[in-house]
Amino acid sequence: ATNTALCPLIPAQRIVARNGSTILDVTADAMQVAAVPGGEILCGWDYVVTTDGTVLKDTGHGPIARNEVAWLPHVPYLEFKRVLHPWSTEPRRIEEDVIYLPGPIQFHLGHWIVDFLPRLYALTHPQFQDFKIAIPRELPPKNRELLALFGIGADRLIECQFGNRYQFRHVAAFQRRISVTPPLPLIRFKIGRAH
Repeated sequence: ATNTALCPLIPAQRIVARNGSTILDVTADAMQVAAVPGGEILCGWDYVVTTDGTVLKDTGHGPIARNEVAWLPHVPYLEFKRVLHPWSTEPRRIEEDVIYLPGPIQFHLGHWIVDFLPRLYALTHPQFQDFKIAIPRELPPKNRELLALFGIGADRLIECQFGNRYQFRHVAAFQRRISVTPPLPLIRFKIGRAH
């Protein structure tokens, strides 16, 4: 996006864990985020869109080439740099800065914890500490309870309706990480904030 710089939150790390004879040796990519001015979301879809219609394909929790969101399917035509997706004509404009947590398929709790809650780490950075949290209105109580453990109260939530398009003053766009486990500082953050 124009005039949007990536802000490093956590550097790339090599993680080695041993459990008896089993060794996990993985390199976790850096966690980076950018505040996209005028960023748009389609509630239920995990990619940020810029004001000129560019889909930031590395901002979702999975590759855009996978079509795994049953209630809001998309068809990627990567060779043409296009994605077909249901998209309302006009977005609802909300004058707030947000971190968007769309939630996994059927709001699976494990994926919520591993793939979406780590985005709250951005709140530890001065640039993002006052951002609100945009969530689907349909987010179940079990997922909301975990937000409360991180100190996210109802006053900080912006509820969005599935399938509706929203434009915010800024949307925090996270560069997708390629790793099989969150990096250790993020695990410490989750444990530390949950107690």
